[in-house]
Amino acid sequence: MTLNRRKVIIQFLTESGDFKELDGIEVRFDVVKFMSSVMNKATIDICNLARSDIEFLTTYTSQYVAINQRKRIRLLAGYADTGTGAALIFDGDIIEARPTNPPDIWLHCQALSGYYNNKDNISYSYIGETPATDIIKDTADKLGLAFIDGTDGTQENLTIVNWEFTGPKTQIISELNEVGNYEVFEDDGKFILTQKGQPRNDTEVVYIDETSGLVGIPNPDAVGVSFRVLLDNSLKIKQKIYLQSNAIPGASGLYWIYEMHHKGDLRGNDFYTDIKARRM
Repeated sequence: MTLNRRKVIIQFLTESGDFKELDGIEVRFDVVKFMSSVMNKATIDICNLARSDIEFLTTYTSQYVAINQRKRIRLLAGYADTGTGAALIFDGDIIEARPTNPPDIWLHCQALSGYYNNKDNISYSYIGETPATDIIKDTADKLGLAFIDGTDGTQENLTIVNWEFTGPKTQIISELNEVGNYEVFEDDGKFILTQKGQPRNDTEVVYIDETSGLVGIPNPDAVGVSFRVLLDNSLKIKQKIYLQSNAIPGASGLYWIYEMHHKGDLRGNDFYTDIKARRM
């Protein structure tokens, strides 16, 4: 893949319904995605925007100007000549967006997934035995997220007795993950249910080797392996992968992803995904 085939699109959405999409611009980004209750985070820099765009985005995104208005940023990245093109790799709330000094003016954005849920307290309860999936689906709705069932179906009979929660919305995830043999997490506007310590079952196994994007030599560790690939917008947290390494044959095998780091720079060479995966 060559530099001129890389593609990045930035979308901004305000609480009041304003929408702006930026394509064909100079961008650099750093996105880190986790499982469990840890919020995904992103640093996104956009260069030499029109003055009107800078004024629009700074006015609506700076926490010092409009702290009470939620502003979302969506980052899509990929390759222009592939079937998927640029696909979503981050969806979160902007916590700061400010322009830098000339000559090249960059709009520097910091964002976290679910950031504004920290500002909202919620209280809800269920009396008696209630199916865990019912509570989790209801929680997804309260968080404004689409529910995705990534289990193998064995959670259907699991119940929770006298569930009660009061506190910040983002704390719900931690609380839910402590009461059953399952794990929930937020990713790109979705609320994912999986079995604890297991990969998700709603995605296909992805095969990774030197011909499909593997860069350099994998690094085995205490729980699995870490490695780099050319930026891959199809990979998901807790997705199963099969790694084939000719350099370190012992590292080859079936894993699932527990941390992912996308890094790109349309002015530089960076356009990679760094992966940490647990062996199955």
